[in-house]
Amino acid sequence: MFPVSVAVQTTKNDITISHNVISESEIGVLLDDATNCCTINHNVVKGSPDYGLAAIDREYSFSNDKIIGGEYGIDTIATVTDTTAILNNVLILQTSIALTTTHAVTGLTATVVINKM
Repeated sequence: MFPVSVAVQTTKNDITISHNVISESEIGVLLDDATNCCTINHNVVKGSPDYGLAAIDREYSFSNDKIIGGEYGIDTIATVTDTTAILNNVLILQTSIALTTTHAVTGLTATVVINKM
């Protein structure tokens, strides 16, 4: 089992993560301080024991993804700036603790916005 299947860190590049089946890693997709970088849609993340998605230090949008299993579907983490994960038509199933979780250092906020379409 790999710690992370897809990791994007500190970039301003236009990256697309789309139409993948990601399985059996501790975190399926991790985005860390990636400013305006990513289009993430139509992925299936399954069998990740920790988090299907992890969003750290910025705002990220996920669309039409499916997360199956794990402790949490998504973890949103604010360590140096406020963090928001926007889930547009994202389906989260069979998590063992909760669909979402957030962590923030004092003075910052971590937020998950769920939009069903």
